[in-house]
Amino acid sequence: MIVTDITDSLDYPNCLRSQADEEGLTRSGGLHLTPIIRAIEQVIRPRDEWCTEEELSFFGAGGFLWERVFSSAFSGAATSDDLIRPGEIELDGITGSPDLIHIPTMIGIETKMTWKSSRKLDTSTPPAIMESIDKHFWAHKIQCMGYAKMFGINEYQLHYFFVAGNWRPPVPCVKAVHMEFTNQELNGNWEMLKKFAVSRGWL
Repeated sequence: MIVTDITDSLDYPNCLRSQADEEGLTRSGGLHLTPIIRAIEQVIRPRDEWCTEEELSFFGAGGFLWERVFSSAFSGAATSDDLIRPGEIELDGITGSPDLIHIPTMIGIETKMTWKSSRKLDTSTPPAIMESIDKHFWAHKIQCMGYAKMFGINEYQLHYFFVAGNWRPPVPCVKAVHMEFTNQELNGNWEMLKKFAVSRGWL
């Protein structure tokens, strides 16, 4: 048997593109919601940049794969038009690229793959869910709130794929939460996002 390393002959980041890229839903120019949230998070919880752009693309590829699996599984369980990829939406000069929306219920859906421990998302009670979301997944929450404001809806779901589960031992698992926001909460979140963008000179 002859074995050869062919890793360097492959362009992995390009072949692991998102489903959105393949469907022609790549991001347009202009101000997008996600960079605003990342900048806010960096102000609140500064983190060192410890990986390259290419390495980041592999992290992103995992998220895209989870999104594909989720979409395929639930599209097969429902009628083909129930779960759609909306593409880009825009409000007040800010563009968003939501993952999915369930049309019959008008509930938005975001899929997230993470290496965090599943123990960080305590689903034992509604107050515990709220506390753990605010503590460990705050950026995901305000992203969902931003998309909800853009859509004009009040309900959103986060579907997590925990790559290493609870790390005891590292076994993958899935957790999902449903969030229902008041109009006041959505408006307050949106104003916060806009004010931050204005403070940076982006709007």
